[in-house]
Amino acid sequence: MLQIIELKEKNIVATKASGKLRKEDIEKIHPLIHAILDK
Repeated sequence: MLQIIELKEKNIVATKASGKLRKEDIEKIHPLIHAILDK
């Protein structure tokens, strides 16, 4: 499971992982990372 932690900074993605990461977890964070990289 992947929990996204809200931060005020717009150039950081913070997460908390527990157990095994699944495909759905990666699909959840992937757009957030690319949004930062595309700025």
